[in-house]
Amino acid sequence: STPAPTPVPAPPVPTVQAFGSKVGGAYEGYVTVTVTKGTGATYANYSTTKGQDPVCTGRSGDAPPGVFTLESSAEVVAVSCGAGGASSMVSAVLDVTVGATVEVAFTLGGDLTAADVTPAVEAAIVSGIAESLGIDPSRVTIVSYSRRAAGGGRRLLALSVVVKILAKSLEEASSLSTQVESKGDAIATALKSKGLPVDKVEGVKAVAKKTEDPVGATPASGGG
Repeated sequence: STPAPTPVPAPPVPTVQAFGSKVGGAYEGYVTVTVTKGTGATYANYSTTKGQDPVCTGRSGDAPPGVFTLESSAEVVAVSCGAGGASSMVSAVLDVTVGATVEVAFTLGGDLTAADVTPAVEAAIVSGIAESLGIDPSRVTIVSYSRRAAGGGRRLLALSVVVKILAKSLEEASSLSTQVESKGDAIATALKSKGLPVDKVEGVKAVAKKTEDPVGATPASGGG
């Protein structure tokens, strides 16, 4: 008789790690979370949506990486996925105090247009801004971008970009907003170093805001 196939064990559980400034058991303003698949697992899925546990029915090709930032309190639930199915779930309850954001608008002069903006280009823009300010890229998010006609003898298409930067408090956000408005040249240099066709960064305007009520916050989910 044919021997029964050896069952494939479930993969080890993933690891959920949180990084941020903590006061009295709560993270100030935001917390960066890393979800790492268990050793030997194919991938990990996670969710911050209450009542919606992550499953192993496949990871979408455009799933966000296993690093994300929370602006409000949430429970992160994660699972490793592999040939043996799903691991046991692990969870971490993270308390986050209301922080602040800096909304930054600027124009990129050069040959970069909205049609050129791929996920890799977005990542390079985020990384360049973070480097010029000396902060972690997980704190920077692109809100929008659009093209507009620029001045000069030729009709160039400049790319207008709006980004959001997370801060622990309104005081830190105010300080960051002043800092970023003087960093146009530094941002341009950082973007050029990443291979983006950017000649200059102009019209940098920053506004500090207290974070909105987290009741309407968007849950996160994805794979790592």
